[in-house]
Formats: sequence, C-alpha cells, structure tokens
Amino acid sequence: MSATDGVVAGGGGRVGPPPGEETADQSPRTRLRTPAVVGVVLAAVSYLSVFYHVTDVVGGVAPLVAEVTLAAGVGVVAATRLRERTAVVVAVVGFAAALGVYVLSVPESQRALFTVGRLAQDLLALSSGLSVLRLINAGTWALSLAPVPTFVVAYLAGRGRHVWAATVAAATTGFFVLTSDAGVAAALAGAVGVTAAVGLAGLAGAGRRGLVAQWDTVVVIVTAMVLITSLVTVVPGGGNTVVPGGSPSVESSLVSNDDRVSVLGSISLSPSVRFTVEADRPAYWRVGTYDRYTGGGWVRTGDASPYDSRQAGPPGETTELEQSYTVRTKFDAIPAANRPVRIAGETQSVTQVTSNGGFTPATTLAENETYTVVSQRPSATTAELRRAGVGYPDGVTRRYTGLPGSTPDRVSERTQTVIEEAGAETPYDAAIAIERYLESTKEYSLDVENPSGNIADSFLFEMDAGYCTYYATTMVTMLWSQGIPARFATGYTTGQRVAEDEYVVRGLDSHAWVEVYFPEVGWVRFDPTPAADRSDTEQSTLEAAREGDAANVDTAGSSEGVYTTPPPTFESTAAGDDDNGPGPGGCDRVAGACGHGNDRGGWGARHRRRPRDR
Repeated sequence: MSATDGVVAGGGGRVGPPPGEETADQSPRTRLRTPAVVGVVLAAVSYLSVFYHVTDVVGGVAPLVAEVTLAAGVGVVAATRLRERTAVVVAVVGFAAALGVYVLSVPESQRALFTVGRLAQDLLALSSGLSVLRLINAGTWALSLAPVPTFVVAYLAGRGRHVWAATVAAATTGFFVLTSDAGVAAALAGAVGVTAAVGLAGLAGAGRRGLVAQWDTVVVIVTAMVLITSLVTVVPGGGNTVVPGGSPSVESSLVSNDDRVSVLGSISLSPSVRFTVEADRPAYWRVGTYDRYTGGGWVRTGDASPYDSRQAGPPGETTELEQSYTVRTKFDAIPAANRPVRIAGETQSVTQVTSNGGFTPATTLAENETYTVVSQRPSATTAELRRAGVGYPDGVTRRYTGLPGSTPDRVSERTQTVIEEAGAETPYDAAIAIERYLESTKEYSLDVENPSGNIADSFLFEMDAGYCTYYATTMVTMLWSQGIPARFATGYTTGQRVAEDEYVVRGLDSHAWVEVYFPEVGWVRFDPTPAADRSDTEQSTLEAAREGDAANVDTAGSSEGVYTTPPPTFESTAAGDDDNGPGPGGCDRVAGACGHGNDRGGWGARHRRRPRDR
C-alpha cells in the first residue's frame, strides 16, 4: 500500500496519509480548503506586506496586486499539470528573468557594472541589513520578484504541501528581516504561519498522532519564531533598531554613517563637542541627503563609491569655500558645506562619495583626525531663482518627487491652499510660502509622541509641535505634492563662533533641513524650523551642561563664547527682486553663508516669527 493510499493503524483502522500530505485523488480546490491553508496564507501575507510597502513608497501597488493574483492563480493551476521538478525549473527561470528585468531597468551608464559577481555582492549586502528601498529602481525589483515566491507558495499549497508552502513564504519574509524591511509584525506573522501550517497539517493528516509525530518540528519552528522576531531589532540597519539608554538624541537620530533616517518621538540634545571647523564664511555643515520618503522615515538610494578625484560641482555659477575640520571625538560622518568637490588630509583615504554627491567615511574617524574640504556653492540671486523655471532633468524629477501612494490627498490640498494664499507663482515662491507656513503655524518642541501613519500628514494636521525632522519631512512632502524636486538633508548648523573664522560644533547643533532643486542652479537650502525657539532650547541645554561640569562641552575659547539668537531681518524677504544681491533676506541662502542661530542666520532661521494667532 502506498503512502498516498493511506496507512493502517495497529487495529487495522484507516488513519489517512502522512502528516502534511494529501491523497492523490484530491483536487487543488479540496487541498486549498484544508485548515493548514490558514497558516500558508498568514505566512504569505507576511512577505507580501513588505512587497506592498515597497511599491507603496516608490509606486506600483496596482500592478503588484495584479501580478500577485495572477501568479497565485497560475500556481494553483500548475499544481495539477506540472511535476514538482518541472515547477522548480519554472521558479528558477522566473527568478533569473526577474533579475534580468531589474538589470535592464538600470540606467545604461550603470548597467556595465552589473556582473554575476556584483549581483552576488548586492544580494549579500541586502542580507546584511541593506534595505531594498535603497535600490534606485526598487519598484521594478519588487514587481519583478514578487510573483516568483507567490507562484511557488500557491503551487505547493495546491499540491497539498502546506508545510513547505508556508516555509517558502516565511523564508521570503526572513530575507526581508535581514534587509531590515520587515518589521516585528511581518516577522511574527511569517513564523506563526509556519507553526500553524505544521500543526494543522498534522491534525488533518493523522489527528493527535500526526501532531505528536511532528512535535519536534513544531518546537523548532516556534523557537525560530522567537529568534526571528528578536532579529528584527538587532540586524544591521534594522528598521526597528532600539536606541539604548532611554531617550535618543537629535544627533543619534539624524547624523550617522547610515543610509536611512527614522522619525522618532521625544528626543534630547547632546552638548558634547563633535568637531571644530575653520572657514572664512559660516555654513551648514551637511552630513547627508535623502531622496526616498517611506512615510515613516527617509532612505538614501544608490551605492557609495570610493573618492578618487575632484567631484563635479553644481550646474550654475558658484563660489568656493574651503573648510578645515578637526574631529574632537570618534565620528561616523564627514561634515562639509554643500557641495563638496574635493577633500584632502588624513580622511581622504577612507572617503566615499554617495549617490547624492556627499562624502561619507568607510570607517569611523578617530579623535583629533583632520581633513580639509573644498565646496562649490551656488551663487544665484533671488531673481535668478524665480526665473529658474521648471525645466528639471528627468532624473531629478523621477528621484526627488516620489510620494508614497498612501499619502493622504489632504496633504496636497493643504499645500495648494498655502501656495494660492501666498500668491506664489514660481517654485521658489512656493518653497518660501511653505517654509513660512510651517515656521509660523507649528511650535518647536523635543517632547512629542511618535505619530502612527504618515509623518508629514500627522505633523500637518494632528500635531501642534515638533522638531527639525518633522518640519523638514513635512516641507519636502508638501513640495513633492506639487511636483517640485526637493530632498531631506541632515548635518550641523554653524555652531558657536569662537574666532573670526573658527566654529565649535556640538551634538546639539545637529539639524535637518530641506534642499530644493532649481534648474541651472542646483540644490538650494530652505529651513522651516523656527530658529528662535530652537536656539533657546540649545542655549539652555548648553548652560545646564556647563553648570553640571559635564565633560567635553567646551574647547579652548568656547567657554566664554556667547550663544546668541539670530537677529530679526526683513518682515518680507521674498518680495525683493535684486539681481545683484544674494539669496533672500540679504543672506546668502544659496551658498549657505548664513546659518541657523548662534551667528547662523539663513533666511529660514532669521525670518521674523509671525504671531501664533494667525
């Protein structure tokens, strides 16, 4: 008697097929009605939720749903027509074809870099914490690959191989755990799905005896469930990284050698000195820029490459700024004014260039390490920015205007209202209007609850206060809703001036702001965070640290320095049309020659606060 014909119990009673298997005369419809399918579905939902999130962020939810539905249907039909070896071949060919589609979607200039070895390296990088969302064509990647595991899972379920089907689904989720794209809920769903499939298949196949016979398997799966859900918080780059030591700081949430920024709840300020910089003009010392908004944070797409020569500067006229840095503590970043084109000194050998044109270190910088950066900064006037128009390069539009599909329509509607009420007729004036709106309608506070859902939507409609991350995220989102290219930038404001051309920069100077793209000019800084409130908070934090004799709060000459709030400037700076002057407010916004507080002007920083009862 074959296994598929059943087995005979000791008393001659018929027990049924081995656990997890079905009789040969059962149809796929019957096999899909068994209780074990519940576990398969749950495990499949776990990985499909990640694919859904990826396509929601980059676009393509509707095609994803159609593809997955079709793949599942084909898998069920194939279960009655294809032998398992043939199905394996189909799955392997499908996987190879999916990778081929992704490679062909990459710009031709980069396609030559894709070799078998490079693809293997990329897969290894993904499995060690590199988010799928960092792929420039993440949407194509997701749409190409999602049907493959779905076909396999549906095929195995249609064959009655429920345990194997759930295992394949959970393994796919496990891959996303390693890439940091699957959260605790998805990981837990995958593990529970496998456990349910094993248990229910055992009960259906041989009652209690079948379940007892597979008890060791159940124990292994449950153990894996615990380990997998724990892994989500410890894998490199994990999207749910737990910050030890209680409330994290602004700096730890923004400034690191990382390719993603998560928007957190309440945070604190660190008064410790990070570096000193000598430059003949103040600037924002930028660390990184991010081009993909997930609804809950930011991701920088693309890879970093070793620095080997002077980099290209902005497309328009520029001024040059040389900066000399001395790192005062171990540091995972290379601050530099926008846009860095050359680096020299001890740090040059470990410098990498990000896909957005910034510098980042391959290794942690040592205390007292020094380096010099030359930056080319746009020098367009206010009038030139207004005349820049909307002739954006295709690559800029595709990369820097992509809102998640789940972004509520009311964000775009509110933005349109703000722009119309301000009478803005150009992208520059629209950016000014949004910047002023956020600055004048929201309070600055480090003590906020981490909202659920879309961060920008929550800040715009449900929150009364927030800090720089919320302001900058919301402004970029509002600009994107109007098709205006922008990006999220992080780094440090100017810091404390201790000499004519020297600045001391602390952890509390860490900041997030916005950069808007203008044709034939490049990236221009806007800062919607209220300067006065932020400066007051920084000042009180620094004074408290000094009174408590905290370590590493001052350097030579900084203890006597005055931490001043920025002086008020013109009530309306956007109305001028001076072809000879620098950016708005008489301050060189474009070149970043004015900063945010503490001798740090900047239009957004120095703009006079409007009454809160407007």
